[in-house]
Amino acid sequence: MFDIWGFSDFRGMQAQVLTEVLQGHDVVACLQTGAGKSMLFQLPAVRANGVTVVISPLAALIREQVKTLLAKGISAGCLGAGVGKAAEKHTLHQMSTSQLRVLYLSPERMLGLRSAGSCQRRDLLDVHAKGRLQQIVVDEAHCITQWGLDFRPAYRRLSMMREWFPGVPVMALTATATRRVVDDIARTLSLRKEVRIVASCRRTNLALVASLVKGKADMVQRILELISEMGTTGRGIVFVNTRKAAAELAETLAAKGVPAAHFHGGMKQRDRSDALSAWQVGTKSV
Repeated sequence: MFDIWGFSDFRGMQAQVLTEVLQGHDVVACLQTGAGKSMLFQLPAVRANGVTVVISPLAALIREQVKTLLAKGISAGCLGAGVGKAAEKHTLHQMSTSQLRVLYLSPERMLGLRSAGSCQRRDLLDVHAKGRLQQIVVDEAHCITQWGLDFRPAYRRLSMMREWFPGVPVMALTATATRRVVDDIARTLSLRKEVRIVASCRRTNLALVASLVKGKADMVQRILELISEMGTTGRGIVFVNTRKAAAELAETLAAKGVPAAHFHGGMKQRDRSDALSAWQVGTKSV
């Protein structure tokens, strides 16, 4: 673990979750942001001689995690998410030759494999038949119930994976779930005698503060003050309620000397990737 991730010990409830995963149980893990949820499936995937399938809703997050795993020497790939046919072919070849450890798909791509003529579905069924499909992970699992009907309806239909891959353990991961949401996640995914591990969402290093502003100009001024407080090396995220507002605010901040970019689902994939990368490396601070 230290050689790959640089950690000598587990954090929070990681060890508890990993114990259940390694015993082959279905698991719902609700751990706060920053608790290291990705390690809960990446570590077992590294030690197992098989493939872990991860369902994730965000193309940018998929690409970033694949990039991170490859940099650590872990064989990973994805289907869809704009990776191109050549990259998909390489990923499927690695899977068929027992080299791949982690395979990422969006929920829509997984459902798209329903076609009886799908070569990719046959490849996955073949991996399962050989006993090499280690685990199915559903990331951001709260999308199933809280936003699934409008945001990503494909999440509501992922139970078909139990029909395709019987006996393969399933883990649902989220940072946002009430007891009702956890119940719905377990029911929708057809989990069996699942172990539920729910950590406190209390974050002592975070504060929630409300500021009263009078109009857009006052709001922008308050945002500029907060940006100034975070210093030249800091980075921040401003959430707004519409795509138009995101683009306009980024333009306004840029005009005032703040290296800002906007990011939303209506942008072209390349533009989203460029904006995210610029923010990650620090060329855009907001």
